[in-house]
Amino acid sequence: MPGRRNLARERAQHDSAARFASLYATLTSQLPQLDRALVGHDAILRYLHDTLLLRRANHRPITWRIALQWRRDHGLPILRGFTARRYASPALSTTFALTAWTLSQFSSGDYLGLRLSSPHLPQTRERSSQWAA
Repeated sequence: MPGRRNLARERAQHDSAARFASLYATLTSQLPQLDRALVGHDAILRYLHDTLLLRRANHRPITWRIALQWRRDHGLPILRGFTARRYASPALSTTFALTAWTLSQFSSGDYLGLRLSSPHLPQTRERSSQWAA
């Protein structure tokens, strides 16, 4: 049937890297004065949690281990820190890089296990069925 959607086909056609590059270029060219560096894993996790409202699938906060897993498997734009005996270098990212990466994902309830959390979004099936009626 020509009008039918095919999730597997849509997922295969979704190019996260190209979408990320396009969104990041748009953000940096249009609003360069608003981009901020996020130094350290606390600042990065706080931005993901408080500004982008990202949570794990069970609605708990994202941990640093999960962020590093997304970095390894899905290209989350984080420069890892390094700790040695005499010195430490913190992790680094930017607000625009994290925002563009989030918006370039296929969906918020996909294989990444990330969810959006907001007091304005229904959190259970019972509440979401109210909106469908």
